[in-house]
Amino acid sequence: MQRNIVILGIILSSIAAFAIFIGVTGEYIIGALGVILIIISVPMTFIGLALKSEEQKKVVSGRLCPKCGHEIPIDAVVCPYCQYVFTDALRHEY
Repeated sequence: MQRNIVILGIILSSIAAFAIFIGVTGEYIIGALGVILIIISVPMTFIGLALKSEEQKKVVSGRLCPKCGHEIPIDAVVCPYCQYVFTDALRHEY
């Protein structure tokens, strides 16, 4: 979903830039719509990028339980969801 937000923001920014260009040539209403699109699309793009980097941080800070597939803390000895007990060998394979 984050990727879709970023792509939509980039597309809207491109359309807005074109509308602003048309607005400079005399079509002021279209130019004003371009400015409004820029005001909407730029924050949307940055929000999508922020969400994407938050999700990447989550993956780095945890690991998946081999039994149930839930994301668990990287230093967990027992899975809080299925009670799978990790051996010493598995605990060191992040």
